[in-house]
Amino acid sequence: MISLSGCASTTWWPDIDSEKICKDVKGLSFSAKSAKWKAEGHVSTTDIIALAAGQKELAEKFALYSQVPDAQALRFSAPAVSFWGIFYWEYRQNINSILHSLHGGDEQKIIKRRNKLKQMINELLRNDPEKNAWKIGFLIHALGDSFAHVYDEGNGLYAYGPGTGHLCEKGSFSPDSIYENNKNYIAYLTTLFEALNTGNGDASTLNRYIMHVKKIIKEARKLTESERDNHIRENIVKFELENIPPLHYCDHKKWANEVTFSKVETFLKDIK
Repeated sequence: MISLSGCASTTWWPDIDSEKICKDVKGLSFSAKSAKWKAEGHVSTTDIIALAAGQKELAEKFALYSQVPDAQALRFSAPAVSFWGIFYWEYRQNINSILHSLHGGDEQKIIKRRNKLKQMINELLRNDPEKNAWKIGFLIHALGDSFAHVYDEGNGLYAYGPGTGHLCEKGSFSPDSIYENNKNYIAYLTTLFEALNTGNGDASTLNRYIMHVKKIIKEARKLTESERDNHIRENIVKFELENIPPLHYCDHKKWANEVTFSKVETFLKDIK
């Protein structure tokens, strides 16, 4: 149920925000029991890699904006727009195929699209990153989904399509599962680092985080299927970076008005 109270009145975090959370917690832990979406896939990954790439001043913004396409579910998530978007077909297709990388292409198209998204992120970073922060966050979401929303067949990878997305799973691993899809997740970390690095990145921090992820994956193999996701979610954010404050989810109010339906609609048309 979407809460419209407290700091969720902007519908920024409809899945997790409530008046109580915003009142009681200055900075939420990614392992908060109230989190109904997988924070580790977009928010925490973006924050960690942006910091490793030298984007200390804007890492938090990029991280929060990267979750908006899922968190503002009614306007931007694939399941919701797939439902009501039958009356607004072009927007429906752009949300699915561009923002959530559900384009149905083969491995060659997947790689081509990843490279395009990486280049666009890097270009926006070099051209007023403060102004382009929400766009960078949205492109980061699309880049992450280009690694998450794929399946394997005997002749390579394929992207799930815009029709039903990954409602019906295919291949040997589940989409959006870091545990099952860990090779693609680790490949994504390197690609995101390259996209966000404008010359001040620290590759040693990236490598240290990759080793941290591999350790968590190895530990998860000893757990039951139901325990694995929680183990990964709770331990990814235990990666240590010096002098880094926690993310402050409720600070989103300062930025919420930047992400409007019309801006997103125009942006998606421009990056087709």
